[in-house]
Amino acid sequence: MATRKLFPIEDQKTSLSMFQRDPLPVYVARYEGEIPYTTAWQWQKELIRQRLKKEKNEDMLLMLQHPLVYTLGRGSNTAHVKFNMDDSKVEIHRTERGGEVTCHAPGQVVLYPIIDLRRYNKDLHWYLYQLEEVIIQSLRTFGIEGCRDGEHTGVWVGNAKIAAVGINVTRWWTMHGLALNVENDLTHFNHIIPCGIENRHVCSVSCLRPDIKTSEVQSELLTNFEHLFHCSLLSAET
Repeated sequence: MATRKLFPIEDQKTSLSMFQRDPLPVYVARYEGEIPYTTAWQWQKELIRQRLKKEKNEDMLLMLQHPLVYTLGRGSNTAHVKFNMDDSKVEIHRTERGGEVTCHAPGQVVLYPIIDLRRYNKDLHWYLYQLEEVIIQSLRTFGIEGCRDGEHTGVWVGNAKIAAVGINVTRWWTMHGLALNVENDLTHFNHIIPCGIENRHVCSVSCLRPDIKTSEVQSELLTNFEHLFHCSLLSAET
């Protein structure tokens, strides 16, 4: 397994000094309730279409939760799905993001950035690292020490994965993003090999800090995204 390219904070690009500009406006659409996966997926594709056609140009964040759904990345191995995909009572979709199979469910916080990396840093390794850092710093606020894995994307607490990261980028415009387990039912992961990684478990914020609510984690993720991407978050009309 190949070793990932990482960026040490002390001497690399997570430093705010790389941003020789004023904070950029980023519009946040924060949805209550559960948004069907196909609905949010279509929203993302339409937002990307508008930007590639230069109909719109602003950066956006979609923050939401999904009802139970399984998703595969563009190159995912279906052997990591333990149920019959052709006769499933639960939604399952193959998408254009990177990464292997994962699960979304109520109580998991999902963040989909639709941003132009030409305004930040044209480096996909850096972008993945920054998304992970948003999660790590947010967890630290609640006394949870998250870390990276040298081979796999995402954020871990010990040997258990607490957050997945998977992206797609077209002409430097990003879609898909991160999913952080907060209060979701982790038994749904028993029906897959999460992210295609054998003999590793998943965990959630509520496993470690049952007093923390999903809304608190959502707010902390936005705060850290604003800080690490040196942007100014504004409310979008939804």
